[in-house]
Amino acid sequence: MGDAALLALLPCKPDKAERQVPMQGKDVTLHMASCEVGQTTFALSVLRLPEGLDATAAAQAWKLATLASLKATPDSARDWAVPPRSGVAPVGWRASGVRHTGQPVEARVLSLARGQDLYQLAVYGDVPPDVLTTLVDGLRFAPGP
Repeated sequence: MGDAALLALLPCKPDKAERQVPMQGKDVTLHMASCEVGQTTFALSVLRLPEGLDATAAAQAWKLATLASLKATPDSARDWAVPPRSGVAPVGWRASGVRHTGQPVEARVLSLARGQDLYQLAVYGDVPPDVLTTLVDGLRFAPGP
């Protein structure tokens, strides 16, 4: 995904896409890799913030956009405690929402930043805790050049 340095072991072969999204008044490229297993979607996304954009504000805007896509309110998001692993210290949250098909869905989202890159790992659907643990344990930053 672009120059992304975060590696994730998704349980399926992802399709890749990219699109332009507004972020703090500027368009940035959002790189996405996602796949489905049954009724569950796994997605890893990254965007590189242009110089001068605030990473904390951008991460919050991305969270709000994700909640809006789920038709969930900001106050419906709950913490999802995820301990740091292998140098990765994500901020986790979860929310109940609605898929674009109108069916209810539970979302679990990890957000993290490294330099000017913001990452989001999301799971949409019912997943056993051991699958979530394996997914989070598999997060790694690739060695630099």
